[in-house]
Amino acid sequence: MSPEVRELTLSKGKFEESVLYKLKKRWVLRFKLGPDCLAEDVTLYTNYPHDGGEYDRSTYHPLAWHCPTQQDRTSRYAELSVHLPGSFHFYFTISNTQAGAGYFLVDPELIFPLDSIVCQTVLSKLLGPLNTWKDKLEVAYRSGYNMVHFTPIQALGASNSAYSLADQHGLNATFSCDGSEATLGQVEEVVDTMRKEWGVLSICDIVLNHTANETPWLPEHPDATYNLANCPH
Repeated sequence: MSPEVRELTLSKGKFEESVLYKLKKRWVLRFKLGPDCLAEDVTLYTNYPHDGGEYDRSTYHPLAWHCPTQQDRTSRYAELSVHLPGSFHFYFTISNTQAGAGYFLVDPELIFPLDSIVCQTVLSKLLGPLNTWKDKLEVAYRSGYNMVHFTPIQALGASNSAYSLADQHGLNATFSCDGSEATLGQVEEVVDTMRKEWGVLSICDIVLNHTANETPWLPEHPDATYNLANCPH
């Protein structure tokens, strides 16, 4: 069966920062030139991994143009066969000057249909050391849940509110044990076990608009806070 193909037309000055093109795994994203680009020297770049490599958001590579009919420039296209889920960026240049950009999202494939998800929320801050998580989370599995929702796992502020982050890049110190600092790799091992051994999925909150007073970068960037200068009303 031929893969599903979705076409995206490139136009000068089309910077779609608020638009997300959604795709499914194994679909083909095909880029075509708009009328205002047909006579231009267009180079197209994306940070979607090249040839099955690892994803690095800052690494871009050019996509090759194909032209089935050399005499007809409207037939030119570049395409990606997408297999990796996630959000990716593309941009194109005309004569080495960026002329447009956008994003596309490849949906993950869940092991359950969305309407059959039975989810339990756990307060991550109460889970304790990482080496005790598996026994505690197994209760959800034995109770028939097929997804666990974790509240933020980052370091919290003095209020200990589950969503008031003091360090967006660091784990909650209560996850550490025996004098060894907990790592994201250890968290990954736990959720991998849940998925592979129990068939239980996991999701976690991403907190973009809430931070603790103790966050170190706040004194360095007070403009990031609500104050009378930037929020007079």
